[in-house]
Amino acid sequence: MIVIYSDQTSGFLPGYAYRNPQYFQAPLGRPEKVIVCGDYPNVAAAYRTLGVEVEERPAYVPWRTAVPPPPETVRAKISGDELKRHALDHDGDGKPGGSVAPEQTEDLPAIRAEYQRVIGKRPFAGWDAETLKQKIADAGA
Repeated sequence: MIVIYSDQTSGFLPGYAYRNPQYFQAPLGRPEKVIVCGDYPNVAAAYRTLGVEVEERPAYVPWRTAVPPPPETVRAKISGDELKRHALDHDGDGKPGGSVAPEQTEDLPAIRAEYQRVIGKRPFAGWDAETLKQKIADAGA
């Protein structure tokens, strides 16, 4: 049996026993070989003491190797303000979320309240102010 100590979460090869080296407490029996991915000298030393062949490899990080870093010219175009901005600040106003849509005017809550008073039920949330005004007028109020 070959045991692989790695903190990877995907890309497992069939036929190998995988263990997370962060939770290592003691050797897992006497396997024929142990592969340690990452910097875990305690794991390697424990198996070497038992006389087991140990191979040490760099940590498994497929997302780092699969996607090359952007060229320096692209990184230079990103300003410090853009890096500090909230991840959900889509319009650059310093707050998460986007801008208020033009149809979401300040008087829309008042028009919705008027619709509810006249019609007797809550309006559809997707209706804009003009649609609500038309429906109130059609109701005869």
